[in-house]
Amino acid sequence: MPTRYPAGSVEADQPRYAVPPRPRSATAPRPALSVLCTVAAEPRAVREMRALVRTIGQFRGVPDAVVDDLLLVVSEFVTNAVLHSGTADVTVKLVFGAESLSVAVRDTGRWVQPSPPDDCRTAESGRGTQLARGLACVLAAGRHHPAHGGTVAWAQLTTAPPRGT
Repeated sequence: MPTRYPAGSVEADQPRYAVPPRPRSATAPRPALSVLCTVAAEPRAVREMRALVRTIGQFRGVPDAVVDDLLLVVSEFVTNAVLHSGTADVTVKLVFGAESLSVAVRDTGRWVQPSPPDDCRTAESGRGTQLARGLACVLAAGRHHPAHGGTVAWAQLTTAPPRGT
């Protein structure tokens, strides 16, 4: 029979684990973490996803410079899905590994190849993937169109802060 502790005692307030947590050494890599979140494809989705990504990045101890780059990537990809896909919802998947993290933003809308602007130097849109590729922490970025429809924009970032920070 389990030991019962009086309500309000320190022991009563401790969480119960089926298996006691193992202490992790300071040098041991953190286990991978995968987060999947789907939100309505509305303008507020960008703000909601940024808040989620910032919170998880800070919780994981990701350097601020990397979180800033990740926020920019997520903002670009979610904005594109909300504004251009015609989808009802947007799904963001984050995978935090020991030395890198990846983000994928998926919509179920219909891809329409954007027409090139008259003057690429002054265009205010159409550079999301290129912008993501140019960030210091981004290792790779791209976009693909699954056979069952929609678009997936993705990027992989290093969790090491950029040199010089």
